[in-house]
Amino acid sequence: MKAFIKWWKLRLNKFFLYFNIFENVQPIALFLMNKFKILIILLSSFLLISQCTSTNVTSKRSKDFLAYSLTDLFYAIYLEKEMEKTLPSFKDQTNELHEKNDFKYEIESYGFFNNPNDFVYDSLSHKARKADFQYLLVLSEESYDKEVSSYPSFYSPGTNSWSGGGNTKTIEHGLEAFIYDLKTDEEIWRAQIEVKSGDFGNSSQTGKSMAKGLIEQLKKDWMLPSDYDVFVNY
Repeated sequence: MKAFIKWWKLRLNKFFLYFNIFENVQPIALFLMNKFKILIILLSSFLLISQCTSTNVTSKRSKDFLAYSLTDLFYAIYLEKEMEKTLPSFKDQTNELHEKNDFKYEIESYGFFNNPNDFVYDSLSHKARKADFQYLLVLSEESYDKEVSSYPSFYSPGTNSWSGGGNTKTIEHGLEAFIYDLKTDEEIWRAQIEVKSGDFGNSSQTGKSMAKGLIEQLKKDWMLPSDYDVFVNY
């Protein structure tokens, strides 16, 4: 992301320098330069925004769960196809946050070619208990994984107006998460997770966004210890 911004800054500087040479030649050059500056800035902003990945989490905590008392998490994750590519960065971001906070965790991943038959509660809870965990987090894809088209507007210097632009796709992924107390086998937390990433987004950004969004929501819901720090220093 930083490299992309630096690349655009260099090219914008060269472009503006070219027009500055002709600023004093005639008024029309200045007029065109200002219009093209606006257009390029808008296009650059749009490209940067399209790279971004956002995660929205809607959750519900059991009223019987004591606030701040989540002491550990055994992650069981099932992802397929494109979403499976996000696992490395999801794990890296999760590792960074939990290790910084000295929080006990373990991550098991599953997929179509990775022990799919073991992704059932009895098997997952058995593994978690065997590893001496009290809480099990189950994360999997929901029923949709779609592409949504949007039509941004661009400024047209020739007509001095705004007009419809090209078609930009935003990829949306739906996931759901559940946390179970292994002492009672009861669900204590659930969430629906919506991840959006633009054409220029990538699996690394998506995985990090998912991991951070999930942990931030657990913090907001008073699940994690009160002193848990969710800040990430990129």
